[in-house]
Amino acid sequence: MSYKVVSAVVKFCPRLLYSKTDSKCLLPRLVDWLVLPLTSSKKPPVQGMSLCIRTHLQHFLSGLLQLEPSRDDFIRRKVKQIFSKYFHSYAQPKNPLMLQNIPNPFMVLLQPCFALQVTEETSQQLLFILEVIAAQFLVLPQQPPSLLPTLQFIRQTVEKVQYQKLLVKCTPTILGNILSCLLACDVCSPQSEPQGIRRQVMGILRPLLQACDRNQDTVLHTSLLQILRDFIVSNLEQCQAAVFKSLVAVA
Repeated sequence: MSYKVVSAVVKFCPRLLYSKTDSKCLLPRLVDWLVLPLTSSKKPPVQGMSLCIRTHLQHFLSGLLQLEPSRDDFIRRKVKQIFSKYFHSYAQPKNPLMLQNIPNPFMVLLQPCFALQVTEETSQQLLFILEVIAAQFLVLPQQPPSLLPTLQFIRQTVEKVQYQKLLVKCTPTILGNILSCLLACDVCSPQSEPQGIRRQVMGILRPLLQACDRNQDTVLHTSLLQILRDFIVSNLEQCQAAVFKSLVAVA
């Protein structure tokens, strides 16, 4: 019951719980006690805590994201810590809590992004989340079984986004990382290419690039061209022709 009540308060009243200038404000302690407990301790978590966290985590994150983590170092650090601790394990298809029909709280968090019309605040929250995911979980090299759940999560996200302008905004945030994943496949022989990665990558690129193709914003196109230039410059010497094979996907 305490998790349900406190998470609701954090979600709907975060500004009443947090102040940059008040070191004794309640929100940081609530997050540390209830969401990031025992991170530096060897003690086992309290029985039932994992289930409570997974059930209510999206409410804590929703409240934190309303406090504009892009402008607040402390809030940004806490959001990143939460993603670092939970995102990868919750994205695993065989997570034990999935067997209890408890949805992935990170996907539940993104539900407002899937509406036909999306507010600017919601757009900025999704962009920040994708930045965190790209920085923490799309860094190569890493083992394919570790990378695949992250790509699946991103694919599910972009496929559910209906507001085309939001897809366009998302593209520069993750395009470089997604192309790097595709390049990692293209440098492999057909026999050694990891299964599933290319399919997830193309499932991400397709809706993003279709949305951008319909958008005539010259600033956007300039930004995307710069990302493609950086991708070529960073990889051409080591990967050679495989770089251009990967670029065919965005042609």
